[in-house]
Amino acid sequence: QHSYRINDAQELGSILALIRKEKAISQRALAEKTGFVYSTIVKIESKKSIISIDTMLKIVDVLGYTVKIEKK
Repeated sequence: QHSYRINDAQELGSILALIRKEKAISQRALAEKTGFVYSTIVKIESKKSIISIDTMLKIVDVLGYTVKIEKK
């Protein structure tokens, strides 16, 4: 399992899409597993929506990752 460093909120969507694809999970399957609607996943991955921390934590958990906050 990789670790990813994210520098801005928009980059998060790209990283989540990459992880989802690495795990061979479709956007629809991710939406179903998280309880979010399909369009929410699409908007996050296409950087058309900035997600809340709660949403991010749910998606990250379903993808099998954790969030780590480090001091610079």
